Amino acid sequence: MRAVICVLPAALLWSASALASQPAPPPPKPAPPPKPSALTGNALPKCKDGEYVAGMICKLAPPGYYVEPGARYPVPCPKGTTSPAGAKGKHYCS
Repeated sequence: MRAVICVLPAALLWSASALASQPAPPPPKPAPPPKPSALTGNALPKCKDGEYVAGMICKLAPPGYYVEPGARYPVPCPKGTTSPAGAKGKHYCS
């Protein structure tokens, strides 16, 4: 049986030991949280002005109705007045 002897240059031995003594690189940064959307969890959607919550979606106020901010339903304009679709308040009724 023959013994195999391997002779490495001193430079290779130094670089291997130098690599072993270096600290590990820092872990990667965590991904940023997802941007909030209209629906988060079981919360009701946040509707835009002129929209109201219908079930779990936002609906535009129909013509002849208006929606106050945060309302859950459209309100009819006063008798004899009307409004365009998506009216954002009573002042849109004329």
